[in-house]
Amino acid sequence: LDFVESGGELVFLWGLNWWNQVENSHPKEVPVTPRGDVPNSKELAPSSS
Repeated sequence: LDFVESGGELVFLWGLNWWNQVENSHPKEVPVTPRGDVPNSKELAPSSS
């Protein structure tokens, strides 16, 4: 995907940063599953290039 090669990584990193802020702001409301989904999402990006 051209999107992943052009700016997908930046958006992904921005998402991680945003998620960390949400986690710090509302730790009780944030589920635990996203922690396991993040590595899987990161592995999908390089596989297309």
